[in-house]
Amino acid sequence: MLLRGEFQELSQFEGKSLREKQRMQVPNEVMKTALVIFVLLALLGVTVGWAVWGWEQTAGTAMSFHGWMAMILCIVFTIIVECGLMGFKEAMKQAGVPDTPTIYFLESID
Repeated sequence: MLLRGEFQELSQFEGKSLREKQRMQVPNEVMKTALVIFVLLALLGVTVGWAVWGWEQTAGTAMSFHGWMAMILCIVFTIIVECGLMGFKEAMKQAGVPDTPTIYFLESID
């Protein structure tokens, strides 16, 4: 099945078996998705490796109680704000508010 937006000549399918036609018509979405997942996992791996390296560089340096409390509070409040924003977005979606903003331009009075 040819999708709208695909520019393929129908003459290239003449004389081919059904399986060959289907194979030729399958878009490369699977490869694109696999590539995106691979790149994102590679970036995650680099980020985690950098964090572990940075944490090990401070070996022998103790973090005080205030440092631990600051880190814990930052993580907790970040998660709370993130959940609140996602909940707000979902509530606006259910209320029928569009995702894209509407920009109004005021005419100048010259």
